[in-house]
Amino acid sequence: MFGFNLNAMALGASQVGAMKDYFDINVIPQFYQPASLQGFVSTDASSNGMLDPNSIVPGLGFGADNLPQPPSNEDTMNIMQQYFNLQGQQQSYMNNFTTDMNSRKEQVFETNHYEFSADGKPVLDETSGKPKLYEGAENYVQKFQRANWEMSVQKELETKHQGEFSAFESTAQETLAGLQNQNSSVFDLEALNNRNSTIEGLQKQETDLALMQKQEYMEAICGHLPDPQNPGQTMSTAITSGFNEYNTMVEQGQQNIANSTTGQSYQNYFASVQNFITNQQTIWQAYNGQQFDPAAMKNFAKLNRMI
Repeated sequence: MFGFNLNAMALGASQVGAMKDYFDINVIPQFYQPASLQGFVSTDASSNGMLDPNSIVPGLGFGADNLPQPPSNEDTMNIMQQYFNLQGQQQSYMNNFTTDMNSRKEQVFETNHYEFSADGKPVLDETSGKPKLYEGAENYVQKFQRANWEMSVQKELETKHQGEFSAFESTAQETLAGLQNQNSSVFDLEALNNRNSTIEGLQKQETDLALMQKQEYMEAICGHLPDPQNPGQTMSTAITSGFNEYNTMVEQGQQNIANSTTGQSYQNYFASVQNFITNQQTIWQAYNGQQFDPAAMKNFAKLNRMI
């Protein structure tokens, strides 16, 4: 895909300032400008690579009568709504999944309990190194002690996770700054596609990091506990399965959008833009006039059936 990928909508939910700014500057405008300009951006080097007819050849934009027609405003609103719906499904799934895991955890302590040492930490099992379960329902004091321990684990992981995110954020901001400062030609399709791939990569890294951290917390709090709904298994199996199912749902949702009529319309447009720019470059390289003459260049292109 060229210039802008269909999954870029997710950048709007990024927690990295530079990535949210990139989304606002390079993605939002193409959704809200007039239909006649939709899909076009400025000639500034920070553009996301969409087609600007005035920048194909300085001062000319020859072959403009063959410009690919961008999707309509209706198509734009449609694809945005599809992504908003998918984001809603993702949030709903994760909320329900978290609630389910917490419910199973509490069910375990209806018939079991932890015992705590003087420092407020649960006694560990000598084999697994995880908090040891003792038979007998949890009493009020033990429930209070467990809540304090879970909170301490959460705070410890928050500190660890913030450090991981800060490291990613620093790298992402540096990478995006480099992209914004690139002075590649509008003819350099390889550079534009590499830029797009870089953004997709950063987007995936942030998503993967957030999911990994959420899973790590669940594992620390209840992964070692027996699963009340699956005798003989620990809750770690259900946690892993739940996150795998979430990832499958997201991938399938994104594929459904790409395969939709609107998604295909956008992908066809991106392909047409790439073909158009490639053709412009061919004409530019083939024209050997000593003086820059827009009329002569266009006549040359027509004579050679390039446009």
